[in-house]
Amino acid sequence: MKKLLLVGAILLSLGLTSMTFTSCGPDQTVQPQPNPDPIPNPQPNPDEKNTSEPFLQLDEAGKLKALPVPFADFTGGAKELQAWEAPYKSTLKSDKVEGDLKTFLYLPGAEEPNRDQFSMRRYEVEKKGNGTLKSAGVILKTSLLFEGDALLEHVQDLLEKDQYIALEQNIYQNSKYIVMFSKMDKDHSAIIYLRSTKAATEKFDATRKDFPLISIPFSELTAEKIKAHEAKVGRTLNTKSSTATKLVFVSLKENEHNLQIVQYILAAEGNTQPCITSSSVALSEDIFNNDAAVESYFTGNGFPKPTPKGDMLLSENGNYTLSISFIGGNSTLLFFPKNSGSQGTSDEALKPYTKFRESIEENGAVAQFEKARGSSVEFHAEKPDGEYGFEQATLVVAPAVGAKLPLPVIGWTYYGANPEYDEPESDVRKYYECDIDFTQRYGEGDVDFEPLAKMIKAWGFEMTQDKTHKASSYFASDSWFFQNKTMGIEIKVSNLFMVNDGKEEAVGKTTLMFYALSNSEAKRGLRLNAHMQKKLQYPK
Repeated sequence: MKKLLLVGAILLSLGLTSMTFTSCGPDQTVQPQPNPDPIPNPQPNPDEKNTSEPFLQLDEAGKLKALPVPFADFTGGAKELQAWEAPYKSTLKSDKVEGDLKTFLYLPGAEEPNRDQFSMRRYEVEKKGNGTLKSAGVILKTSLLFEGDALLEHVQDLLEKDQYIALEQNIYQNSKYIVMFSKMDKDHSAIIYLRSTKAATEKFDATRKDFPLISIPFSELTAEKIKAHEAKVGRTLNTKSSTATKLVFVSLKENEHNLQIVQYILAAEGNTQPCITSSSVALSEDIFNNDAAVESYFTGNGFPKPTPKGDMLLSENGNYTLSISFIGGNSTLLFFPKNSGSQGTSDEALKPYTKFRESIEENGAVAQFEKARGSSVEFHAEKPDGEYGFEQATLVVAPAVGAKLPLPVIGWTYYGANPEYDEPESDVRKYYECDIDFTQRYGEGDVDFEPLAKMIKAWGFEMTQDKTHKASSYFASDSWFFQNKTMGIEIKVSNLFMVNDGKEEAVGKTTLMFYALSNSEAKRGLRLNAHMQKKLQYPK
């Protein structure tokens, strides 16, 4: 999930096809619970054969006997994870730090029974490998989970047996886990596990004034102002979770706050962009939809009650856009600094770096270009062998908070090094692709496409193909194409849809993708496929 900000409310649905679980949200507060049937770390026995235990339990007909639940309740960090995987004699393919998390990818070992069913596992461990497990995922054969696009009735029976209840299609929760199923393709499917959000629900009180400090613009927030506001509200600074640029406040007493955790992210951290997040176990989806007093709670705290806008629940005041989403009994409120654009602002304010043959480096020309206009820039380099075959280097960019832009963007620009297949090794970090994500879906509903087209034309591009709709069994898109032959760049503008039961459902907002014009359509298609795999973190 590099996508952030105004896509916050659809992170869950995108997470179904993702093996990445980073988001702009508060830390989980649910305490880990013991695994009901943990597999013990086996002790050597000279009388036993040195065999591997099966990670996947299958019956004689080849069906799952139980859900393959990775050990998602441990508190001993990476050492306990390694002990958990030891009985399966699995192979650790990679482990790397990503922000505060350390990710581990395990492949079935040569001796693991049922290894032909794939069962690769991916774990995210907090505190750079020394904390608790934040998420776990398993990839296995689609035939074990799905018949067509529907979850097998047999799997649904297993879920019912383990007392899972359905939150929405292919998302279930019991007292220990949230489990999500995703059909990636005809051969591969994913099961993703998060800790359950079930908790004793605190009483919702509409008279409370407990919102974060949203009465002033985000750019005017300081640690002193934030601490003074939170002290007045009654939340306490969590010093262990806070940093110089991230302040985390928690409610230590029950039934005194609707918002139990508030987090001020003042500067970009990893893939998390500046914003304010809050978490509630009092404001459930049922209360939000059915308690008439909810409206007065929002208005009393400075916002109209969020209403549906496209596929999100949104509201705004003069300084922020508010999004609310629900998982289980909890809700998450995300406050995004408003960046609504400014009429007359130069179209160059959003134009990316267009010299495609520059190298992606931490302090290279592309990074310096973005830093010069106030953007925050984060550099990522892949392993020299190119683990995914593409994107040996990337830059993730966020505009300066409060920047006046010609059109509203999510606040995330992505530069990728995607060389041609036949180019020399010295070119593996050349910049050949850039994405810009907007907060609206241009060309749909009442959002006119012309302002976006006008800006692209002001950059020196001409439209070569008007709106075209394409659809497959699972995905669909509306696309427009622009070219600048002198620059050697083509722009593809896309609005994406997921196809469920023949119905197209909008996903995300409009995205601009910049490509080298020299790329053939076939190569670009292959590159886009690998590029999306990388962005969604599919293991190969």
